[in-house]
Amino acid sequence: MLKTIITRSVAVSMLMLIIAATGIYSTLEFPIELTPDVELPKVTVQTAWPNASPEMVEVFITSSIEGTCAALPGVRKVTSVSSAGQSQVTVEFAPDTRVDFATLQLSEQLGLVKEQLPHNAGLPRIEKYVPEEFRQEAFLSYQLSDPYSLYEVRRAALSHLQTPLLSVPGIADVQVRGGQKAEIHILLHRDVMQTMGISIAQVHAALAQLNLHTQAGSLPRGDRRLDLIVLNPLTTIAELKKLQFPVRETIVHLQDFAEIRRSFENVQHLVRIDGNPTVSLTILREPGQNAIKVADDVFARLHELVAGLLPGMKLLKSQDESERIRRDMRALGSRSLFCLLIILLVLFIFFHNYRLPLLVMATVFFRCCSP
Repeated sequence: MLKTIITRSVAVSMLMLIIAATGIYSTLEFPIELTPDVELPKVTVQTAWPNASPEMVEVFITSSIEGTCAALPGVRKVTSVSSAGQSQVTVEFAPDTRVDFATLQLSEQLGLVKEQLPHNAGLPRIEKYVPEEFRQEAFLSYQLSDPYSLYEVRRAALSHLQTPLLSVPGIADVQVRGGQKAEIHILLHRDVMQTMGISIAQVHAALAQLNLHTQAGSLPRGDRRLDLIVLNPLTTIAELKKLQFPVRETIVHLQDFAEIRRSFENVQHLVRIDGNPTVSLTILREPGQNAIKVADDVFARLHELVAGLLPGMKLLKSQDESERIRRDMRALGSRSLFCLLIILLVLFIFFHNYRLPLLVMATVFFRCCSP
């Protein structure tokens, strides 16, 4: 065997080069992260209810979610924390539970519970539990400021930045915080409603029907079936004003007993840079993705998007996880090169020959590069 390897040095060299090239390629494609991707049998359910007291959150949100979580199979423990405007329910499963499947079941059950939550409460959000030791800051964070209104800066962040960034491979979510959302305010005149015999419950039910999705049947297409859905979205305030209510064999419209106008939500979080309103963009990366590669793709996409922003808008980077990784990789490379030179020097002093140290280091190199 050894004689065959010696006599066919070219073939052996080519094989070693292929092994080395494969190992180098695998190393470059290997995901680079600051912390390991750990999946524990525990999830948290976060639900926001702005301006609500801890007691109200406990009664109307936390208790309902706790009961739903406790009824799931494989649940070992359910704990909760109710604070002002926020509910957090932690669900711990048995060690042998498949977390992905259990999360899917929990999501389906929470879809039924959300109908019982207060109308201005946020949707329950399921998050994987991350130990304190592995928690880290956002992957990428930016601040978008402009001399316009809070509504305009938020709309620019949503339309010009959030949607395009979600298409970047490796990006899990892009969260926009701050600014103002547009709202439609309906001011009901109680005395007129009492005269007409219309209750607030009737108005609420009629408004809920505006965005109702109704199944109208299905169409066969070979071995597939296409479901037909009738959408009834609200498009303009004029349509809302013409919303009909039957009253004593007559029809009245919403505008007859209510004032309808465009407005904005109350500001909960206000940040300014150089006197200009600012919103924050938090970019979250999918677990297992190469942080440096994803960051470079995001930077390239943002370079294209910034050119399309309105005049005066500024996008400032406030957090970059990839910078720390690049710094650690450079430090690791310099230390590895220093150790390599020290080892070569020691081997040269020991053998008094440069060929044997190079042969030893080549053997170590090919062994490390083997996939």
